[in-house]
Amino acid sequence: MPALLKGFIDRVFLPGVGVEYLKRFPYIRKLLKGRSARVIYTQNSPQWVAVLAREDLFWRNMRRAFLGHCGFHPIRRTRLDKVNDISPAERVKWLNEVKRLGGRGL
Repeated sequence: MPALLKGFIDRVFLPGVGVEYLKRFPYIRKLLKGRSARVIYTQNSPQWVAVLAREDLFWRNMRRAFLGHCGFHPIRRTRLDKVNDISPAERVKWLNEVKRLGGRGL
């Protein structure tokens, strides 16, 4: 994950915001239970390349190690791939889709 994004996550979701650490089992309390999340991201390569080369580590880390750890469920994604190969018309369709998803709160 890009360092700028990791730094943002570390500063926004401090202990006491996303999770509370306990001194006994289960050791954490997920403070954001009952909320859903959608991650929207771009990548230049096709998805199959990301899976083969990196096992799609970005998505796995976002879903499990961060959002799931804080209690978000369900966690959905919108992946926009092959960014450099799309036409301006396709880019407008993407932007409209992102706007629609943001307006729904999903």
